[in-house]
Amino acid sequence: MNLKFKGSDGQKADELGWMIAKAFVLLVLVATMIAASNRAAPGQEESSAARTILPAQIRAHRIESLTAQYIGRVREISVKAGAQVQKGQLVVALESPELEREIEATSRRIAILEARLHHGASSATQDYVREQKRMADRAVEMARDRLNRYSLATLEDTYQKAVKRRKAVEELAARQFATAPEVEMAQREEANEKRNLEAGREQQARLKQELEASLSQQKLTDMQMASLSGNDSDGGIALDLEEAQGALERLEAKRATLTITAPFDGVVLGDLPTIGAPVASGQTVAQIADLTQLEIEAAVGPAVARDLAPGRQLLVRLPTDPPRSFFAKTSSVQLAPSASAGPYLVKVRLPNPEPATILVGMQAGLEVEHQEIRWLPRF
Repeated sequence: MNLKFKGSDGQKADELGWMIAKAFVLLVLVATMIAASNRAAPGQEESSAARTILPAQIRAHRIESLTAQYIGRVREISVKAGAQVQKGQLVVALESPELEREIEATSRRIAILEARLHHGASSATQDYVREQKRMADRAVEMARDRLNRYSLATLEDTYQKAVKRRKAVEELAARQFATAPEVEMAQREEANEKRNLEAGREQQARLKQELEASLSQQKLTDMQMASLSGNDSDGGIALDLEEAQGALERLEAKRATLTITAPFDGVVLGDLPTIGAPVASGQTVAQIADLTQLEIEAAVGPAVARDLAPGRQLLVRLPTDPPRSFFAKTSSVQLAPSASAGPYLVKVRLPNPEPATILVGMQAGLEVEHQEIRWLPRF
């Protein structure tokens, strides 16, 4: 058996290798200690940069709803949705037969009072007013009878049955006991009955308006009758005449509101009513928006909101064709009106890069850089 022994050179090489290994282990331990010293202690906050793209809603910085100030119906529409309008331009013209009847009756009352003041009421005038009173009473009776006889019960019952049939067919289709054409037929039937019900409700609303107009006319004829048998003194007649003239001025002011114009230069938004459609007092008939400035709104949580003070620059992504991005500054950070969307509402304002394109109502994106804070667990 031959035995080999390491010489002095081999021993030195082994010692050098061990020294290198020890030095490497020592470096690893030192690096670990340095990293631990820079890290937050357990139970404390640790922050890091984060980038978030927030879904946002595009709104017009200035928008105004045009509403009817008096009940009536649409007589004229001079613009289309999406059209550019100038301040003072006609948008929608309404007409109100009830208002015109009130103006006519008040004008007749003024004429009667003026005649009484100067010459006394003639028998012909008295007969005319009495005939108007009789006709007004008859109109109220007929309008009330038409409204009382009209009922939505049949239409509502038919619609509810159509809804039940549609649901039943869809359940059968889910179990593969009904075909797709049968489902479509049931859905069309429901849609038709819904349209019939809506038409019936519109008819009922018109009948109510007719009754209201008849009652108003009856009230005016009662006033005319009172003017014939009222205070015969010149002072009493003069007071009645002054009151009637003031009423006529107020009615003519209401008539002026039937002409609805643009309050400023802008674009017509929303669905416009159709000619002949009834309009209730306070109903919105159009919206005018200034699209030269856009307002981008996004709901965020407190972690993002704390870094978004007014004046903070953000990147805004707009759904143009092709999509474009712009830098803009935060205009405000406020409590959101609805907690379901997020506890804070961030608003960014910027000039509209494409004023000819209606971006209002579409989705945009806000790219935000903020500090992401997390808690380190204790072990």
